[in-house]
Amino acid sequence: MNTNHRGIPPIPTKRKSNSPFDWHNVGHLSVSTINTWVMNPSSILYKIAGGKDDAGPSAWRGNATETALYHAMQDPNQLDEVYHNIALNDFDKRTKKGHDWRKIDIQRKHTIDYVNAGLSFYKKLGVPSGYQKKILVEFDELEIPFVGYLDFEFGEKGKNHQIRDLKTSVQKLNRLSDANCRQLALYQKGAGDSDTALWIDSCSRHEIVSLRLKNSEPYLKDLLHKALGLRKFLSISSDINELLQMIQPDYDHWLWSNAETRKQAKVIWEKKID
Repeated sequence: MNTNHRGIPPIPTKRKSNSPFDWHNVGHLSVSTINTWVMNPSSILYKIAGGKDDAGPSAWRGNATETALYHAMQDPNQLDEVYHNIALNDFDKRTKKGHDWRKIDIQRKHTIDYVNAGLSFYKKLGVPSGYQKKILVEFDELEIPFVGYLDFEFGEKGKNHQIRDLKTSVQKLNRLSDANCRQLALYQKGAGDSDTALWIDSCSRHEIVSLRLKNSEPYLKDLLHKALGLRKFLSISSDINELLQMIQPDYDHWLWSNAETRKQAKVIWEKKID
């Protein structure tokens, strides 16, 4: 052990690592984390400060739709009502307190419409070779990896390989957003196949539209650039209190629509700033 000139061991510093991610107990990144950081930084600080993340009815609807469509690809000869029940059961399992029950009821009913909109399309794709496959992607410039999950994977590497990500929304997408492209770019890097066809399947209540990303490289660079931006911000201080004082939540943003989450956030910010 090193000692000073008096033979006394030095006092351990709070920073045991050179990584700002370690200082704030961030073990991995996701595209969702980076997209949220770009859109609403306070939501990321909320999670780092210990706030509980809670998906809402729209997310439950998307997950339930995806589950039902996966079963439809596995067993396409069932009556539609079977897939409807699978979706509703999945939705009910995800339902949590703290959300507007009127919104929950609406999204639960609409889930059936989303399933119907996607059934014919996804049945034609056949049985996927992968479902919710976990990928881990590392960058030399970052100390921690990105983690992602592929909704649906078809074919094999080098053999008509395609990755499809399902998005349910009130209105169908007319184009891929940068956030969509960053997600697909990470998936392609994780798959390790530059020839992989990358698709976003945009599913509204009435139809499904597929949008393809043909050049992922610029968006992979963009993802890394934004991740480094988050790292740079976290490096300002190992004290989360100081970071909380720099960014304030905009509670009018839809990411703060959950009443319980808003309540927790207000406690966190008031406590840290005081």
